[in-house]
Amino acid sequence: MDSVVFYAIRNKKHRYFVPYQNCSFGGVIVPKVMIDSGCNTLLLPLERGQIGLLAELFPFDSHTWRIGLSNGVGGKSAVLHIEAASISVCLSPTALPISVNALRFHLHPEDFGELLALVQAGKNVQGSEALATLGSSGVPKRRTHALVGQWILGKLLVVQKDPVMFAVHSPDWTTMERLINQVNFCGTQAAASFPSFDDLEDDDHAADDDTDFEDSAYEPVDDYDDGDDYFLD
Repeated sequence: MDSVVFYAIRNKKHRYFVPYQNCSFGGVIVPKVMIDSGCNTLLLPLERGQIGLLAELFPFDSHTWRIGLSNGVGGKSAVLHIEAASISVCLSPTALPISVNALRFHLHPEDFGELLALVQAGKNVQGSEALATLGSSGVPKRRTHALVGQWILGKLLVVQKDPVMFAVHSPDWTTMERLINQVNFCGTQAAASFPSFDDLEDDDHAADDDTDFEDSAYEPVDDYDDGDDYFLD
């Protein structure tokens, strides 16, 4: 499947997750990645203490760091944009990497101190004063999964055929049915070895009732993070 950029399988919570635990966003490994074509943005989780790792992977002399504020279901929260000419994203061990010019990380209040320490050390973190407006009142819940929306999907041809979703760079329409069958087989096998795959859930929404999903029209969840952050000048 050398033409497939990623594939995802719908779990019993009716969420499409990539069935691999080593997706890479510029070298940041994220074990849980949800694909949502109705989302406009890209939002990545950070584990506690990972700001130092970001500084190593995205040095300030070649990357721009900016703090923004985002309004979501959980309230106002801080996000960190890291921008460069090209950042590699790989969503499967066998997939082709794709290039993006920015990554967007959800910030927990525990991250604020590490960012401010970088500022005090002379690093240029644009908009860091926004952290002071939040103090310790930012959204207290850490994200546990990446949310991949149109920031990445908009660059690709995305195909969904229940319960499979996958994306390719340049489609060869004569091989599309073959790819669907391959992805369905490989994805199902991978999901079977992913611990608690069927229990993975969207951080921002409760699970849908799966008891009557097959017999009713599926209503997609409202977009909860439109990526329209605002920055302090």
